Amino acid sequence: MRCAECGWKYPESFLHELFISGNYTEPVCGICALEMSNKMIGINRIMFKGEMAESIRQAAIRWRRNHPADKPTTN
Repeated sequence: MRCAECGWKYPESFLHELFISGNYTEPVCGICALEMSNKMIGINRIMFKGEMAESIRQAAIRWRRNHPADKPTTN
């Protein structure tokens, strides 16, 4: 599956919906989830405080580093 926000291809277990403004988003990676939640609440965190959310974000960072071919293509 691809992250609905950045377009990177991840294993399905890496992508999760966020509940923002009363609605669920399409599945996004942990990197985009942090960016989206920061934007929603108007802050600039560099990491999640929650252990599970941060572990999912770190897994996405490692995935990007180890799977550059899964990067979205630009036309």
